Amino acid sequence: MVAAFLIKKRFMNRTPPVEVQRILRKENGYKCVIPECEIPYLEYHHFNPPWHLQNHHNPEGMIALCPQHHRQADGGAYTDNQLQEFKTKAREEFDKVEGKFEYLRHKILLIAGGNFYLNNSIDVAINGKPAIWFENDEDDYKLLNIELLDKNNNVYFKIRNNVWIITNDVKDIECPPSGKKLGIYFNNGDYIKLEFKELKNEGHISKINSTNFVFVNTITNILPITILNLEMKLENLKIHFKKDKSLIGNVSLVGYFSSNNFIGLSL
Repeated sequence: MVAAFLIKKRFMNRTPPVEVQRILRKENGYKCVIPECEIPYLEYHHFNPPWHLQNHHNPEGMIALCPQHHRQADGGAYTDNQLQEFKTKAREEFDKVEGKFEYLRHKILLIAGGNFYLNNSIDVAINGKPAIWFENDEDDYKLLNIELLDKNNNVYFKIRNNVWIITNDVKDIECPPSGKKLGIYFNNGDYIKLEFKELKNEGHISKINSTNFVFVNTITNILPITILNLEMKLENLKIHFKKDKSLIGNVSLVGYFSSNNFIGLSL
């Protein structure tokens, strides 16, 4: 296993391959392993051997840490034995993973499965219940809410006013330190991916590739605006929001724009 991740220094990128990142995240329980640190925004630290002595991506000699503890580890705050102990203990534990989107914006455009939602009371409802929506705080900032139910109508993932909580056994959680992206992949094949982006000018609108004149005209008049891109798959409900279109059963929906309605899309 070690040999598979060792490469000569001149060819090595310090960012580990995706598969190594997944291994390190999973053994951590998808959060920083330093005691009492619950931060899920992770980087990857080389300690056995350290990067400056040997460039490698051997997961046995690496550990996932939050940015602050990564800097401290680089500075020698923890011994190799301590880091190894943290790894061993993390393998024995799995608890809820919790984080928060720090994006506070007055205007957010939701792009979900190739369709557009703006200023609806509820953007997407599933089986008569709110699934994706925004609530305004006291300063009129829009806070994201998502509530996904399993086939028994139990909540298995939720975001409440920008705070996300995962309590289920998951296949992977991608949560880079930038805090603008979140990817959650469940063992049953379901997933949800979120990413915030800034839409600053008309040139950015052209990259969205929409032919909906009402949408383009509306967004042009309120620039700049923040985009939340959402992709999602709910296998039991036959709902699949791909990057470019929504599939509901055998029905495809793309280019739809809902603005200032009570419910943007009811499934």
